[in-house]
Amino acid sequence: RSYRELVNAPTIAQMWAQMSQEVAVGQYLDVYQSTLPLENTPDALASALSVVRHKSGRYSVEHPLALGAAIGGGSDELVTQLRQVGAALGEAFQMRDDDLGVFGDPAKTGKPAGDDLREGKRTPLIALTLQRANPAQLALLQRHLGDATITAEIVEQLQEVIEHSGARAAHEELIDHRRHLALSLLEEIPDAQGEGIAAVRHLAHQLTDRRS
Repeated sequence: RSYRELVNAPTIAQMWAQMSQEVAVGQYLDVYQSTLPLENTPDALASALSVVRHKSGRYSVEHPLALGAAIGGGSDELVTQLRQVGAALGEAFQMRDDDLGVFGDPAKTGKPAGDDLREGKRTPLIALTLQRANPAQLALLQRHLGDATITAEIVEQLQEVIEHSGARAAHEELIDHRRHLALSLLEEIPDAQGEGIAAVRHLAHQLTDRRS
């Protein structure tokens, strides 16, 4: 069969359009979330994860894997399996980015320490902190999150709130769970020991273990 016969151009165009739409939805949700009061609501974590999923997770990993498989002539089953892998990895990738946005080394990330705190990003890490913070910690977070003028000292205090409340450890568990899920799903794909799947397996660790 020829390459043209293997590749379904309309399907690929639809996949690209879906990716573009989801990024727009994710961007809207991100901006909308930032306008809401900083409170521990029952759906705070779910809402933050929804932003992760739409704005970055699918765009960064899930759709590229699916598009690559489709362009390469992969079966519908393979595309579906890689979507599932990419969905888990995409969320883990963005949550790692969120951790680095608060705790990352500026020399490695290229961004000021605590940059996400100054921007007031409503990430799963912040949602988990809201769930676990005591009244004094919550008051500190509500007072300073999103203040672009906060000093390095305040950034350090907010980092301590996130760390000491147990939110960072819980956040790391979410990343680990998604990485392990992705790796388990990879093992279910036929020819799981092939070069292509090995590359995705390597990518899984690169995306989630990075420090920049």
